[in-house]
Amino acid sequence: MLTEALILRTWPYSESTLIVQLLTPEHGVVRALAKGARSIKGRTAAAFDLFSHVRCKLRVRPGDGLGGVTSITVRGGWPELRHDVRRLGFASAGLEILGGIASISPPEPFFFFDAVHFLNAVEKSEATGSMVVLLILRLLHHAGHPPSLDPGLDPRALPGRLIYDFNRECIIEAPLIAPRGAIPLPASTVTRLLDAFVHPPDYDSDFALLGRDGPIALDFLVKICEDHLGGEIKSVKFLEKTALGAKG
Repeated sequence: MLTEALILRTWPYSESTLIVQLLTPEHGVVRALAKGARSIKGRTAAAFDLFSHVRCKLRVRPGDGLGGVTSITVRGGWPELRHDVRRLGFASAGLEILGGIASISPPEPFFFFDAVHFLNAVEKSEATGSMVVLLILRLLHHAGHPPSLDPGLDPRALPGRLIYDFNRECIIEAPLIAPRGAIPLPASTVTRLLDAFVHPPDYDSDFALLGRDGPIALDFLVKICEDHLGGEIKSVKFLEKTALGAKG
């Protein structure tokens, strides 16, 4: 079938063939063999670059079977992301998280189109880290598991010491002995995020977390995603080396 797709990742398969991981509107995340892709030159070769927006013929195999991709052409991309290490770090982390969640979710167009909007935002926004925070909030909300306050807490008068409790899956007042793995959260950061927990903004909004709120919120939400996905988000290691502590 003919489809649009985003390139999430590629691996060598043979001297001439790549394994390509794609995000599609119809089938979610799929893996397919691209025969001859490693020997292609020119514009067509760019179709297999990270984040490339392509149109291709895709044969999908059930389960984890490798399908096939042919007749691939570039529809667009985000070249500025590849020339800016900071933006590349945030974009890579966001797409790895989105791809991981899409992989364990039923296929639906939401993931593909949110990925496109996210990449547009990261390429243009000055608050690039905040766009990853926004992406994760949108993904968790879409999955029906957004962060929330303990019902016993008053959002207008939060205590100074808060934690995210993974067992209860909510933000609670920090006890004297915190549960293993609980994430400490300043009340000021939680207050900034309360509205977005309930109604995640669109990418064209003025949503931005500045100062220490950005890195704290991102670290907190990444850990929630790692808990859901059952593993480490590898792109975050690159992000930590380049931009995680940076403003926005």
